[in-house]
Amino acid sequence: GNDVQTVVQQLQEKINSTIKLPPAYYITYGGQFENLVAAKKRLSIAVPVSLLLIFFMLYLAFKSVKQGLLIFSAIPLSAIGGVLALWMRGMPFSISAGIGFIALFGVAVLNGIVLITEFNQLKNAGVTAVKERVMKGTKIRLRPVLMTAAVASLGFMPMALSNGAGAEVQRPLATVVIGGLITATLLTLLLLPVLYLLAEGGIPKPIFKKSKKMKIILSIIFLVTGSAIQAQYAITLSAALDTAIKQNAAVTAATLKTLAAKNTEGTAADIAPAALTAEYGKVNSYYTDTKLSLSQQLAFPLVYKKQREVLKALTQIQLLNENLVKTELKKQVAVLFYEMLVMQEKKKLLQQTDSVYNIFFQRQEQRLKAGDANILEKTAAETQLLQVRNQLTVLHDDYKILQIQFSALLNAGVLYEPVKTDMKFLLPLNPVAEQVVALPALKIKEQEQQTALKEVDYLKTKNLPQFNAGYINQSFVGVQNINGVDKSFTAANRFSSGMLGLNIPLFNKANKARIAAGNVTASALQAEYSTLLKQQQALLQTLLVKKQKNESMLQYYLQTALPQAKIITDNANLQFASGAINYLEWIMLTNQTVNIRSEYINAINQWNTTAIELNTYLNN
Repeated sequence: GNDVQTVVQQLQEKINSTIKLPPAYYITYGGQFENLVAAKKRLSIAVPVSLLLIFFMLYLAFKSVKQGLLIFSAIPLSAIGGVLALWMRGMPFSISAGIGFIALFGVAVLNGIVLITEFNQLKNAGVTAVKERVMKGTKIRLRPVLMTAAVASLGFMPMALSNGAGAEVQRPLATVVIGGLITATLLTLLLLPVLYLLAEGGIPKPIFKKSKKMKIILSIIFLVTGSAIQAQYAITLSAALDTAIKQNAAVTAATLKTLAAKNTEGTAADIAPAALTAEYGKVNSYYTDTKLSLSQQLAFPLVYKKQREVLKALTQIQLLNENLVKTELKKQVAVLFYEMLVMQEKKKLLQQTDSVYNIFFQRQEQRLKAGDANILEKTAAETQLLQVRNQLTVLHDDYKILQIQFSALLNAGVLYEPVKTDMKFLLPLNPVAEQVVALPALKIKEQEQQTALKEVDYLKTKNLPQFNAGYINQSFVGVQNINGVDKSFTAANRFSSGMLGLNIPLFNKANKARIAAGNVTASALQAEYSTLLKQQQALLQTLLVKKQKNESMLQYYLQTALPQAKIITDNANLQFASGAINYLEWIMLTNQTVNIRSEYINAINQWNTTAIELNTYLNN
């Protein structure tokens, strides 16, 4: 959860206190931290140069160091907002944030230029009173100043709220610019006129008092800004699924495991090291000789082929497991997405019920004061109201839990809520029994069995002979009789020969045991596959029955229960208003209609759970 620099600092402290390096050894830190250090060095040059260029151009524009410094005051004011915005959003300082500050400084001085230019124009036009010049110029240029900041802020808003690819770079940059422009604009409108008054002849008391009031208003604006930053963001299901696949840590881990398995395929042709030996001494006779030999052991070619097949099968298992992780993640995201939609509908129902019981309670309270009702009626109304409000509180907490779980699946730093849409999950088709075999879990089990059989084939190749190939180069120092003629040889005279041999595994009892164990493992995996297939087929049939049951329930509520509940509500309200029924009967009838609508929402939730589970059989 920390930034790179904090992690490295903690690491350095730990290493300095626990590790003592030998002389001439040292530790360096590379990767992102090395890039960060290099970028900071560049920023330490770029930022001062940028500030100097800004001030130089201000001086050229106004031909005044004093007015250039007045406008330059917008830079520290904007920096305050940029820092506060980063702090409010919990973002550490980064290189992209540093770039944002440079961009911010350039935009922030525009407001000062607009104000000072207007003050100077009024002065040239004959407005000699400093206070009048400031009041009139600020009033004239208020809209252009606000528009300058608003256009830039709104332009950066999509970057500040982005969550797709590159968001980690865009968000800090946009956050700095937006936060800095808010403070730069507000403080420029307040402080720059004050500083101009100071430079031109003093601060009148009324202006100073108003600036104090504006400081209070500014504090409130910052509080509102902070709460807005913590706002919740709406997201569609398709966008949530896409974000989860890209950012979820479990998917990333599964993808890396697949990549590791793919790289492992390159180890199939793992050839033993060549053996190089040298002999020196009385190898062949009394004289000193030298002997060099080079040998290489090679397995039967079929061994390497079978080993590669095993490694490819293991890669396929990791690939299928990656698909399984993605499928389960999509299912979890969809379940939480529609559970939040259902909770939103329950919240709407409870809020409507709260409104009804609140009116009922106020009416009974008024009747009690007038002597038309007793304390029992008022207490009953209050009890119903408090019960509904307690349910709303519990629902709010449950919804927050779902949001946290949902954002955790998306690996996002903000809370999301679903975009307003139909709370019923649409299932396009009914899965059939043949689609069960396409489930990732079954594919993995089938691939594990095939891998076990390939491992058995690989172990069988271990019973094949191995090849030995070698080359020998040596000397025979001395006198040798060749065809009746004595001939003298020195160490410079070399004799060579080649060697080719076979290593035959005569004692292969251990390998036979491994083969037998592999066959048993393959049989066990086949049994597990058959068991899992039957379980999934039974589960599919169960889900189809549940779907039919849920569909019937929804039809009952839509065609019968909900229309009847509306009739009950309308008539109960009319009869209670006319005095035909008492308050207990009205409460009972109202609760009955609320329960019907609540049970309908629960029926939709049951449908969604079943339909999302069935959908996994259709998308493999």
